[in-house]
Amino acid sequence: MRVDYAQMYVLSGDAEPDIKQAFAGQANGLCGAAVPGALFLMTGLRFGEVGLDVEVHATEPPLGEEWEEAVEVSFAAQPGGVRLAGWESDGYELPVPPGDYRVRYCARGIDEGRDVDQLDEGADPVDFYLLQFWPAPPSPDRILRQTSDTEDEQYFLNKYGRTPNARLRAADGCTAGMVLLDRDLVIALSELDDDTLRDIARWAALRAVTQAGLAEHPTVAPAVAALRAGEPLPAPFDEEHGWMSAIENVPTRTPVPHLPPFQPGGDEDTGEWIVEFYGLSALNDVSSAPPLVAAVAAVESAAVAHGRDHYLAFLGDLRVTFPAVAP
Repeated sequence: MRVDYAQMYVLSGDAEPDIKQAFAGQANGLCGAAVPGALFLMTGLRFGEVGLDVEVHATEPPLGEEWEEAVEVSFAAQPGGVRLAGWESDGYELPVPPGDYRVRYCARGIDEGRDVDQLDEGADPVDFYLLQFWPAPPSPDRILRQTSDTEDEQYFLNKYGRTPNARLRAADGCTAGMVLLDRDLVIALSELDDDTLRDIARWAALRAVTQAGLAEHPTVAPAVAALRAGEPLPAPFDEEHGWMSAIENVPTRTPVPHLPPFQPGGDEDTGEWIVEFYGLSALNDVSSAPPLVAAVAAVESAAVAHGRDHYLAFLGDLRVTFPAVAP
């Protein structure tokens, strides 16, 4: 199976596996199943071919001794079929009828795949995976086997390419999308002091609302003034998800294409976000705690607001404005 950005997916119905949502609230970091009808599968190799087998069973199968890592999640197969997909391909149809299933995701050679990083075309796989489906009622995900120091360590290494510092570990649940856009930037942000992180969050939020055309909107202008003055943001942007009430006062809805690699489909992905949503969301991000979460979230929202054609330029501007995050 071809993987890109160390990920592949099982999709059913209209589900689209956003990585931030896929792993929300889960114990394991290998198979994200929090989005109904979707599995977000992480691999060690970032680019190239991995070994993958898929099995459908009538009852729970035994766990083979050859697997170094194994996790289980629940999955609801929707009418219309189940398919295995890569980031740039629809993949293969799977013989999984509609219904509730338990899915076991097993791995072998993740460390080797991560070390190789990119596998040349035609080369033999170095990491191998197994998906097993069987009918079962929904239940929480669980870790069955781990052979690295901890399964979390394997997850962190796979995600960040190194052992993250304590601040980044604590903020991990909020970094998934930004890591896909610019992993080195996330790591650099984790090494900054809190005041600089707050400055970056305010700068990114101002760029986001400006890009969304909302800087002078009556609902947003007081928050923009507070950003420029370095003052706390006024209501509703001082509360979690407060921007969702402000969106009612912003009638414009401007679509912006998905940024690679947030969604499967590659250049063929025609999905869209709404730029105004992300402009307002960035304002809310400024007040997030701790400061690293605020900076990462605001930068990600601003990147989305700039769209597929301009987000790299935005990230470049960030590095020029704040040289501490430059490579």
